[in-house]
Amino acid sequence: MSRPMPRRIVVLAVALALALSGSPASATTKSFTDPTGDTNNAGLFDIGKVTVVDAPTYVSVSFHFPRNTYFPGPEGRFEVLLDTDPKRSGPELAWSAPLFSEFSVAPVRKGKHLRNKEWLTGGPTSSRCGRTVRIDWNPPKGYGRLKILKKDGCLGAPSKLRVNVRTVVTGEHTKSDGMRRYDRSETDYFPRRNTFSPWVRV
Repeated sequence: MSRPMPRRIVVLAVALALALSGSPASATTKSFTDPTGDTNNAGLFDIGKVTVVDAPTYVSVSFHFPRNTYFPGPEGRFEVLLDTDPKRSGPELAWSAPLFSEFSVAPVRKGKHLRNKEWLTGGPTSSRCGRTVRIDWNPPKGYGRLKILKKDGCLGAPSKLRVNVRTVVTGEHTKSDGMRRYDRSETDYFPRRNTFSPWVRV
């Protein structure tokens, strides 16, 4: 005949089970769609979806465009603006780059990019804030993603954020005839020019 387990052991066992089963702090993820087919020319950088994640320890923004399986593809640039402070007008941070070139992550104040405070210096040693940045650039799969760890003095710890995304294509590289310049640049915005997505709260 089995003996009943002492009450103290039962309490400890339940407490341990609860501790092990407790889920970590959750992140808020929201995906937004953008109309496709609303650009000129080939639509090589036509924004189709934007996903924003606000987690306790990081934020991330990814934008999706048509998969580019040929090299080197479109000629142009992009910019992702992050607004993390509802008390201030405009964004606080910008991620941008000419295509197939070095990425820039720079603070923004009153609409101006503070290039002298650039996080990604391009040097052999990353800056303090540059070490909080993770970039996943994957044209063959059709997306670019920026992830920033929340750290005081850099991104800080915003409780919510919203974004604006802009892509510009000025031409395309082709295997047959080299570079083909567009007569007019092809620009796409999410959600629209000078507007931001809804707020995403952690």
